[in-house]
Amino acid sequence: DLRYLKQHFVLLSELDLRSAPTHELPKCPKSIAVTFDDGFSECASIVRPILLKHAVPCFFFVTTNFLDNKTLHYRGKVSLCIDVLTALDDHRGKSIARDLAELGAPPDWNPAGLAHWLLSLGHTDEPRVDAACSLLGVDVASFLKTRRPYLTGAEVRRLAEDGFTVGAHS
Repeated sequence: DLRYLKQHFVLLSELDLRSAPTHELPKCPKSIAVTFDDGFSECASIVRPILLKHAVPCFFFVTTNFLDNKTLHYRGKVSLCIDVLTALDDHRGKSIARDLAELGAPPDWNPAGLAHWLLSLGHTDEPRVDAACSLLGVDVASFLKTRRPYLTGAEVRRLAEDGFTVGAHS
């Protein structure tokens, strides 16, 4: 994919964007900027070596609350809850469904319906997501320690030292 992009587009760096007069950028319809959001650990372990190998400039927009695996995005928590739901037997599932109904979920034991409800929750519903994690036995702290889904501060510094642009993703 990167070879294709390099052959057919001008890949913009931060310096390119800063030095080009604003009125000239729209005149380059075949120019793009490569970006990665959220600061997942794969940005260092997988993406970084490939970008370096192909000399592709890139912008990494990291969420500072996730650095060093301090917290998990609510959607990650939802995903962990859905994993647990799909593994429940009917007896345990019916009990959990009743408990989740107190949080606003559909009252019937239907893993697909409960997953749909969880996926409908937004960032303002994070207290309900946290309560669902508790009911389902999802240990977010343990997940963050063992799986380490996000970049560390040292990895972010390394990306910047390699010449990539690092910014905040809000």
